Amino acid sequence: MLAGSIALGVMMIPIIARTTEELLLLVPQTLREGALALGATRARATFTVVLPAALPVILTGLRIGFTVALLSILGSETIASLAGLGHRIVHLAEAMETPRMFAYIAFAVVIAAILNTVVTSLEQRARRR
Repeated sequence: MLAGSIALGVMMIPIIARTTEELLLLVPQTLREGALALGATRARATFTVVLPAALPVILTGLRIGFTVALLSILGSETIASLAGLGHRIVHLAEAMETPRMFAYIAFAVVIAAILNTVVTSLEQRARRR
């Protein structure tokens, strides 16, 4: 489980980094200029103006990253792994243990729902500010 968590984190990095980079460039230049004109340093303008403006969309990138990483891990485990949730689902399907197989699938859905709920609550907090 720890190895899967690490893989999930590593797989999300490129998606989150690229999404964040693109979205920071989409923040209107007038917001940056306004903060600088009011005496903010570049770092302060970035952290107090640009980042909060882009945060909801950055969190959307995080949600996409979670989805891609989780599906990739489960998919690769079903094909090439000798352990893990995806492998266990395939093993139970081949053994015709349908109730246990669906229990594992439900567990994967619960993991996805928990990750989605966490990101949704972060998005709602970001919008309130």
